[in-house]
Amino acid sequence: MRVPLSGHTGAVKAVAFSPDGSRLATASDDRTVRLWDPATGKPVGEPLTGYTDTVNVVAFSPDGTRLATASDDRTVRLWDLATRKSVGAVLTARTDVINLP
Repeated sequence: MRVPLSGHTGAVKAVAFSPDGSRLATASDDRTVRLWDPATGKPVGEPLTGYTDTVNVVAFSPDGTRLATASDDRTVRLWDLATRKSVGAVLTARTDVINLP
């Protein structure tokens, strides 16, 4: 059965299943990350927020308790999924680095 996931107001940029398949994480150019129950298509909790630009990457930890995200706002965040809070300091990319092709 196909279940549409509605909630993002912008394009979805990344998708990842938790290791046990019980959760789906999506990242969007609406500056949010959302968690879903893939069996029902319903959102799990409120969106993860705090970004100032598109979120492009989501990845679960091997045990499924944490989620790593990366955004065009040059930040990487690690989330504790039990508390839905950012863990540790937000990692910020240097702006003086030259990107080579």
